[in-house]
Amino acid sequence: IEQYRKPLRESKKYFEQLKAIPARRGDYQLLGELANLYDVLGETDNLKNAVREMEAVENVGDNARTADYWRRLSRLYAIIGDGKKAEAADKKASELGG
Repeated sequence: IEQYRKPLRESKKYFEQLKAIPARRGDYQLLGELANLYDVLGETDNLKNAVREMEAVENVGDNARTADYWRRLSRLYAIIGDGKKAEAADKKASELGG
């Protein structure tokens, strides 16, 4: 298993560096990918922080009007065990045609 985690940890490092670039602050896709890495690596606290960061960028650009944003957020809510928020986000994604 460790042979798979090493490249994932390296990817996480690069995504975290990319996240630190001011122009990428509202990038929900970046945050979603980073959250996925945290999940796979078992970094629960970092995963929850990433979900909070995704919630915080809802009103950046067109994020709130993008079905993909809500689908990613729905999946992350499900992963952290928040079924109610997962369903609400999934409903928003469906309403937006996603």
